[in-house]
Amino acid sequence: MYNTIPDQLRKSAIESVFSTNTFQTCWKIWNPEINRLLGKNISENDVINLGDHLSDIFKSTGGGGRGQGELSAGGTAWESLE
Repeated sequence: MYNTIPDQLRKSAIESVFSTNTFQTCWKIWNPEINRLLGKNISENDVINLGDHLSDIFKSTGGGGRGQGELSAGGTAWESLE
């Protein structure tokens, strides 16, 4: 299935994102909301428009504080997406 180099790199990048404990924990909360926003019949515009909601989705896993723990976990989750 992953015959081309770009496909192999894409697969590797996604596996790397999901390898962190912080991202796995956050994904359990983010995934249902992303699926709700995208709906059943996902179009290209639905994916593009998802960007309008990412800030709120990411905030849903925050503790609301600015303590070192929240900042560290938020930074780890964000770096996983880069």
